[in-house]
Amino acid sequence: MAAIYERGAGRLNLKLNAGADPVSGKMVVKTVGMPVAGAVTADNCAAVATAVVALLLHPALETQFVVSDTLGDDGI
Repeated sequence: MAAIYERGAGRLNLKLNAGADPVSGKMVVKTVGMPVAGAVTADNCAAVATAVVALLLHPALETQFVVSDTLGDDGI
């Protein structure tokens, strides 16, 4: 029996600079996430992030692509 990974759900997260907290003056970071289906490349993630950030009020600090894999077996 061999162990295999089963690809789970993918998610593209954008961390945004939402300005400064009026009391502390520290930067407020907000995260916007969206599910991603299908085959994804780094270029695809960058293109989607660039297009989405252009529509948002706050600038992006970081882009993350997160995938959840499940460890299973091949049934043999």
